[in-house]
Amino acid sequence: MRAPRTLRFARRLAAAALLTIPLPLQAQAPDARFDPVRDTIRALMAAQNIPSVSVAIARGDRILWEESFGWADKERQVRASPRTMYSLASISKPITATGLMVLAERGLVRLDEPANRYLDGAKLRAFEGAAEEATIRRLLTHTAGLPLHYQFFYSGRTPVHSMDTAIARYGVVVYPPGERYFYSNLGYGILDHIIARVSGSSYADFMRREVFEPLGLAEMVVSDGSDLGERAAVRYETDGSPLPPYTFDHLGASSVYASAHDLVRFGQWHLGARIRGARDVLPAATRARMQRSDAPAEAPGSSRGWGWGIVEDDNGLRRVAHGGGMPGVATVLMLYPAESLAVVVLANTSGAPTARIAAAMTSAVAPEYARVRQARADSIRQARAASGATAAGGPAAPVLPEAMNALETVAGVWRGALLVRGDSVPLVLTLASDGRGTARLADGPAAELNNLRLTDGWVTAGFRAEVPGPEAAGPNGSGPHNIVVHLRIRGDGLRGWASVIARSALSYGAVSYRAELAR
Repeated sequence: MRAPRTLRFARRLAAAALLTIPLPLQAQAPDARFDPVRDTIRALMAAQNIPSVSVAIARGDRILWEESFGWADKERQVRASPRTMYSLASISKPITATGLMVLAERGLVRLDEPANRYLDGAKLRAFEGAAEEATIRRLLTHTAGLPLHYQFFYSGRTPVHSMDTAIARYGVVVYPPGERYFYSNLGYGILDHIIARVSGSSYADFMRREVFEPLGLAEMVVSDGSDLGERAAVRYETDGSPLPPYTFDHLGASSVYASAHDLVRFGQWHLGARIRGARDVLPAATRARMQRSDAPAEAPGSSRGWGWGIVEDDNGLRRVAHGGGMPGVATVLMLYPAESLAVVVLANTSGAPTARIAAAMTSAVAPEYARVRQARADSIRQARAASGATAAGGPAAPVLPEAMNALETVAGVWRGALLVRGDSVPLVLTLASDGRGTARLADGPAAELNNLRLTDGWVTAGFRAEVPGPEAAGPNGSGPHNIVVHLRIRGDGLRGWASVIARSALSYGAVSYRAELAR
């Protein structure tokens, strides 16, 4: 006898609802292939005071292994699990790129249009090149000409400014768009701002509604962590102290939380696997296009896709990946398309060797990768032994004669200024052909330069100084700060920018200002 129609309808509704509810983790039989990785993780955690590590690895549509080690919250004695949500840091970028491509597929955003076309209020300005050439595609690939930028706003310490304010203060194109790769958190902050403006909802709401929920990712969210309670891993400083919640003026670059379980599923989906309970938000062809090179990166053999970093030869395999690192965070998501592998490692302290753990996980299931990795490690050890270097490395390499000869072309005294929040701050650089020199900022003392280099027409160097003005270094307070200059030779002048950097427990960030000098 058939059940009444209303009962049959209720059963169908219940069955449909099950597809959207996160299923409990199934008990997995121990996989002996990962026993050495478990030993490695435990040893590294003990040696480096790492509170917790969560890992997951999947091939095709099957999760091979997921496990967690240690404490998500030491103070409350909450153990980490594969369902614990971790701050992802820069793994947020391919996630944001996915949301942007949803809008692009709907014809609401065009990749080769200027970013300014989608901005209202503050817009990008150009110090070099043209602002119209700073396109959506170039923001995606870190080639829009924006300088170094990351700002952290700790709860109760510093007020958060709007994205319009960030663009007005720091949205300056300092080298011609499309000319070179330079990693930019601000660029992805602009992208999340564009997502919000075009969609008519907040970035967080759009990502939840149009990406996370359709893909069945209930443990992926845009958040500063303060509203997640025991579902989230506490971020810890390297000394073991918990960090207060913090946010950014570049949410799209840094603000996503996710569990290892959901992040590996996100990786599986990007590789084309069918994920239970997921509804595709992008065609497979678009996901594959995001993983193809669209701009050169700095290192040979690497490039940038849309949100992804690409390495053509990672121990014999092509790798599409992104990592993340900031106070209390070390993460990595690696995809190996040829092996249909997605690998995730998440830790709740900075500096954890997540890439090393991910490589060990990949070696456990990809024999050729393991063979090449071992052969290369043996070759490095042999080379070090032959040169007499220790495992910790030998002395710093001297400046080579050819580099000295190159520096002769810029040797001398250069005078100019930084444009800091509308104020012109005098800067004098004295450069020598032997790789030495000094910098004097405003009326401050002369500071010795370090790492002075001339590469491909760009002069780079670092020094310690205090930038005048209470807000000159953003939320990082007064100096002295580490300052790094990037200056391009332009005729008889040097033009570019200087980044003001602070890196301590509760004072962490970098903001950049344009610079121009003449000899």
